[in-house]
Amino acid sequence: MKIWKSTTISILIGLIILAGWMISRTLFSSKKVNNLELISRDAIFTLESYNAAETWNQLVNSKAYPLLQNFPAFKTVSDQIAALDSLTGSQGIVASELAGRQTTISLHPVGKENFDLMYMLSLREGKARDMIDLIKGKLKNGERFQSRTYSDREILELFDGNNDRKWSVAFLGDLVLVSSSSFMIEEAIRFYENPNLPNFASFFQEDILDQESEGRILITSTGIANLLKGVQGKTTDPTIAKFEQYRQGFALDLNLKPYELGFSGNINFPEEVNFTPSINANINAILDVIPSSTSAVTQINLEGIYETQKLVNRAFTMRETLTAQIELELLSKGFLDTFYGDLYFLTLEKIGPINENFGLIARSSNTDAVIELLKNYQNQDGSVVSDFYRDQEIILINEQDFIAHVFNGKFQGFNQTWVSAIDDVLIFSNNQQSMKLILDDIANGDTWGKSTQPNPMRNSLTASSGFSKTILSSKSWDAWTAAASPYWNSFFQRYRSSFQQFYGISLKLNQYPDRLTASLTFPFSGVEAPPIESTQEAIALEPTNRVIFDNNLIFGPQVITNYQDGSEDIVVQDDNYNLILLNSAGDQVYSVQLDGPVISDAFQIDYYKNQKLQLLVATQNRIYGIDRLGNPLSGYPITIPGKTLSTLNLVDYNNTKAYRYFVSTEDGQLYLLDKTGQRLDGWNPKPVGAKTIGVARHVRVPRQGDYMIAFTEPGLLHFFNRRGERQVPNPVNLGTSFKSSVIAFNNPSSKILELVNISTGGEIKKSNFNGEITYTNQLVKEGADSEFFLVADQDESDFLIVGKEFNKIKILDSQENEMFTVSTSTEQFEIQFFNFGTNRRIISVTDLIQEFSYLYDADGNLLTTLPLESSGKLEVGFDSSGRQYIIRCRARNQIIEYALAY
Repeated sequence: MKIWKSTTISILIGLIILAGWMISRTLFSSKKVNNLELISRDAIFTLESYNAAETWNQLVNSKAYPLLQNFPAFKTVSDQIAALDSLTGSQGIVASELAGRQTTISLHPVGKENFDLMYMLSLREGKARDMIDLIKGKLKNGERFQSRTYSDREILELFDGNNDRKWSVAFLGDLVLVSSSSFMIEEAIRFYENPNLPNFASFFQEDILDQESEGRILITSTGIANLLKGVQGKTTDPTIAKFEQYRQGFALDLNLKPYELGFSGNINFPEEVNFTPSINANINAILDVIPSSTSAVTQINLEGIYETQKLVNRAFTMRETLTAQIELELLSKGFLDTFYGDLYFLTLEKIGPINENFGLIARSSNTDAVIELLKNYQNQDGSVVSDFYRDQEIILINEQDFIAHVFNGKFQGFNQTWVSAIDDVLIFSNNQQSMKLILDDIANGDTWGKSTQPNPMRNSLTASSGFSKTILSSKSWDAWTAAASPYWNSFFQRYRSSFQQFYGISLKLNQYPDRLTASLTFPFSGVEAPPIESTQEAIALEPTNRVIFDNNLIFGPQVITNYQDGSEDIVVQDDNYNLILLNSAGDQVYSVQLDGPVISDAFQIDYYKNQKLQLLVATQNRIYGIDRLGNPLSGYPITIPGKTLSTLNLVDYNNTKAYRYFVSTEDGQLYLLDKTGQRLDGWNPKPVGAKTIGVARHVRVPRQGDYMIAFTEPGLLHFFNRRGERQVPNPVNLGTSFKSSVIAFNNPSSKILELVNISTGGEIKKSNFNGEITYTNQLVKEGADSEFFLVADQDESDFLIVGKEFNKIKILDSQENEMFTVSTSTEQFEIQFFNFGTNRRIISVTDLIQEFSYLYDADGNLLTTLPLESSGKLEVGFDSSGRQYIIRCRARNQIIEYALAY
């Protein structure tokens, strides 16, 4: 009995001792935690390694290291690691202690625009204090540690000799936390004491957390949102909201290549989407329609269009009425049925005053059916919805975020939607200028697939990825800096050359039978970046071609198309009134005697509808139609007996080659003729009381229809329909004294088409097509002799405001912001504006007295060291294949051609 009692007591004592030991281990010993569990969910990213020293050495020895050293944040990390190694004696102590142990470096927002780092080193048991003791023994120049507590945990603050705090250090068992921001240390202590708090690790599954990688980056959608908030200096926008909604994490292993900094790994995606790529994807066809002006491409390439619909942007708020209408009028009628599973969302470069330019490319097995459904959808109220550009029909869907409503919240930013189709490719854009830019680049072969210029990111777009995002740093630069806060804008500008050594960013998702993988790559140049961003310098130009005539020229050069081979022909006229056509080599094709000087542009018509183009010009007395052999068209020249013509304009309402000639006369009469010269009903003639300023013109207004417009010398704006009936009962009075005609301009803020003009006195007026003045502003005049006028670019997608003062010419953009000022003494000059997209804008100022032309970029920098010989208007084109401007000047009896590299 005593034995059993003794045995029982012994067992109880043993259990009590065991329990006491377990309690002691729980309460007083260090907990084993994953570093990621002590990092806040707001972290931008975390770098993790279980062999930090070796990973660091690999990075130091890579070709990326010298480039990364240019960035202050990376250099800070590098210097801090070197300093720590120095403090511990440079004997490999840090390297040996970190071998096989978890080390993390996390980046956190620490203010509205600032970020800071936190280091966490998991050392072998008992080594944390030893390392600090070793560091204490090497402090110098008045450096010292000062102890304080937070939640009963000791924090050591390292102060320098000036008593400024440099570091905060804390110990959580054998885990060392180091940061220059003490609140991040305190936050990590809170996570340590309260493991149930949501933390950075909660973005990732257990199997990912348990991996012991040699080196990897962990990124979360919340972190990206916080990065955008800090850099942009604002709390939300559609992109930020989208990232905040996903709450997705990526853990990607470091993958160094000679000229590529890369990361790759398996991921889990929150949506039930199969990212197997489409077998029908035609990447070559897509590359041929992605314009070279594209700065970023988002590719969705799944097995079918309805698989892509599973990708839902839950941060986007649908409008129920629009959703219902789209379902009823489009989706239920099979709108998406012909779409393939590949979609390409394009971000385009800035165009004039419009900052956000987007495109969407989709492929369909029946684009005609898609276009017809869209026409029926938008034409429910009977409004005109189509226009033509480069022989392509363009229709307008005037519903905000129409595209996002069709594609489940994807592809925001389409306040309007312009749609066109080329073969099996559908093209959507968010404004008319973007559509024109896309169609221009496709027609000129200036696309990712056809351009001969290098595009280091082109190969990032492949048919093997189910999803990809490709960003070109050089073309995105202006948008990045424009979106950045003032602080980050100046930072980007300072380190521009270093940033742009990275060609761009590529993110891809690839589906395998057993896993979904992601790869994030940053390809870069091996050329050392210049320390200071150099400005563009003017260069001396030498003529590439010169054509000499017997007589001085009074018209041209104007470029038209050679229908036989697509090359450029040149039209000029000499002072004997001979109209001369030159081919692209400068050889004469024909010379035709006219009865006077040309008063119109040189137009081209397909009179016989057989794809052969003829030339159309007007003098004051006649309208001439001339074929390529120099012969007149049947029934030409056309006259209006007893009338002196002042302008001629060509109209083709629906791109059907049913041409109309819109003519104004010196005595204030308007005529509309068909291509045979017959006067149309309602225009036989239409009196407007005075000579027009500029050409009478046709404008198609979205949702309102066709307008025939004339602006007359008393400053009156007349609106007619195609039948010659007044659209507005009385002409709109814009004021008095104008040197320029009205410009039809798509206002980037209101997204509506407006008519704009400025009086010589500097009063800007805008009107809508209901005859209402919508905007008035008086510009500052520096003298009584100040004069103002407008200059449109070659496509009238943008315009300049020109102010002539006593001894200078001031150039303002369409938003009335001053661009630059040119000193001049001449009273006779010609201003022209050539706009070929972002950073490809030329303003020419031609001194008509001295016969010189000066070329400027949009910042007012001279592009040539010497002015070009010129006695009139220039002809400037952009050769996308050679990345150069082709400049043609008329100089007395010569046409001189130059090539200016872009």
